[in-house]
Amino acid sequence: MRALGSDNRSRNAQGQVDLSIIAVDLRKYVCNTARLRARKSGLVDLLMANVTSTAAMIDGLLQKGGGDASTTKCLRSCQALYRGVVGRQPGCAAAVKKGKYGEAKSSLEQSASAVKECEDGFGRSHVASPLTVEDDNTFQLAKLAVALLPYAG
Repeated sequence: MRALGSDNRSRNAQGQVDLSIIAVDLRKYVCNTARLRARKSGLVDLLMANVTSTAAMIDGLLQKGGGDASTTKCLRSCQALYRGVVGRQPGCAAAVKKGKYGEAKSSLEQSASAVKECEDGFGRSHVASPLTVEDDNTFQLAKLAVALLPYAG
């Protein structure tokens, strides 16, 4: 299964209900994958794919100039935040594999918080975010992973 952001339905999602339907589909996938016993880090893998893709998108936007000064400043902040999220994922995956769900939950919550901080920066700067869909998808995926951790073992 691809990351939530690569699911075409998420690009046209009109809010929590649409994303919830996608999340339910994802939950079915995850639960049907041997209750994550064969691959406990599956959710973290999905999150990693999503954040890696978004980080590459940010790099691409910055290489193209990033837009006006405020947008560029926000993108640079998001770039640093996403690098932190990407860097955190291997440890999160290891925690899931070892059954350290509290540690994994903390990492996932930090990831969700970083992505929210990225998006909020655009709002504080009063500029449109080119990352709204990606940030929301990453946030929702991290929160979904937290919600499904009890089913990981």
